[in-house]
Amino acid sequence: MPLERIGNDVKSIEITNVEIKESKVIIEYILNDDDKEKIKISYFSYDECPLEVGKVSVEDFNKLIKEENKNIIKNYISDLLVKRPYSKAEVLTKTYDKFDYLEEEINEVVKELEEVKLLDDQDYVTIFLDHFNGAYYGKYYIINYFKEKEINDVYIDSLSFPIDLEKEKAHKYFEIIKNKYVSNNIIKQKKKISEQMLKRGFDLEIIDDVISTLEIDETKEKELLKKDYNKALQKYKKREDKDNLIISYLVNVGYKLGDVEDYINSLKNEENNK
Repeated sequence: MPLERIGNDVKSIEITNVEIKESKVIIEYILNDDDKEKIKISYFSYDECPLEVGKVSVEDFNKLIKEENKNIIKNYISDLLVKRPYSKAEVLTKTYDKFDYLEEEINEVVKELEEVKLLDDQDYVTIFLDHFNGAYYGKYYIINYFKEKEINDVYIDSLSFPIDLEKEKAHKYFEIIKNKYVSNNIIKQKKKISEQMLKRGFDLEIIDDVISTLEIDETKEKELLKKDYNKALQKYKKREDKDNLIISYLVNVGYKLGDVEDYINSLKNEENNK
């Protein structure tokens, strides 16, 4: 847990004992000649701001407290970065949430980590760009993702999305999802695939190009139309205007008006020829 700084109401601090135990240092001290206290800090903090037995200033004591808190923050951020890459904005948000009263220390730690490239938004962009390209995401999804992570516009504007790569990703993603919607008629299939590819961040022109390769199984389309027609017939069979209602229903679920009318006329012809 972070340590609290000594307040301005304290007039004097006297360190009575300093005990070094492996990586920890235990400091015993007296505030205002009567309040006995004890803190445990890391050796790294003490090595950076060593204090000896005897009278010390509030300023020097708080320097040690600040150094310890910075090390606590640094360890917290390091634990985050071990698990996965984080953007600077993500790190700041999570760290402010955890240590909301240590804004100065947090900003200093983040700056130090940036200077030694342990926290680097440019590396973050490179890592996640490779990930998203490998997982077949389009450029708009990628750009929006980096904007949400508050990546500097300089890095975002420098991104390149070659058209051939975007088409390749789109076709590969299409191959993954196209069979999810085969139980639907061809128009509904195209609509659902288009929606998924838009969510994935692909350009409309590329989506249209990809969807145009979707093959139509005429036999299956007729079977689906028959199935949906019978469903609509059961729904509206008692209505006087059932023919118009059936046509509206079938058009709404994705069939072309001409195909619907042709199918209904073929049924009427079959009935008349009996």
